Amino acid sequence: MALFLRNLRPWRTTSLLTLFLIALVVGFTLRQKSRVEEFFDGGSPDPVRWTVSEGRATDCPPSSSVHASQPSPSGLATYLPASKLLCRALASDLVTVPKLLHQSWKSNKLPAKFEGWSRTCREKHPDWEWVLWTDDDNLELVRRYFPWLEDTFASLPGDIYRADLARNLYMYLFGG
Repeated sequence: MALFLRNLRPWRTTSLLTLFLIALVVGFTLRQKSRVEEFFDGGSPDPVRWTVSEGRATDCPPSSSVHASQPSPSGLATYLPASKLLCRALASDLVTVPKLLHQSWKSNKLPAKFEGWSRTCREKHPDWEWVLWTDDDNLELVRRYFPWLEDTFASLPGDIYRADLARNLYMYLFGG
């Protein structure tokens, strides 16, 4: 294993180790059967069931004020705050890919080089919506839809590990 990892480029090693850590953390959490049963009452594991009422989160405005964004006149994918996406009903169509671009950064202020890459991607998909997830948004995602995972999420060794796990969670919930 050490020889295998030594021959990989550093970013590949980090990616592999991150994926392994995520799988290990999620697997360990799911195996805590008594804790999971406390949330699911012995039913099928559906983390959304506990925080969603009639297809939307319980602390969100009425669904009439949470509409899909209109195409942006600027020719870029429309910005959609993570808080509004968290209030939308979860998609029932599991066949098509939702027109959502997800990006994560520790704050809403992207560094110049990331801003350029993001802008290019948004220009190529003007009829899509773009969500910029911050560390705070990621924590809110876990609290709202995966409350049984919050302690594990908080105990990860660094912000990048939490961001990597959160990316998998919002892709699972919202697609894109």
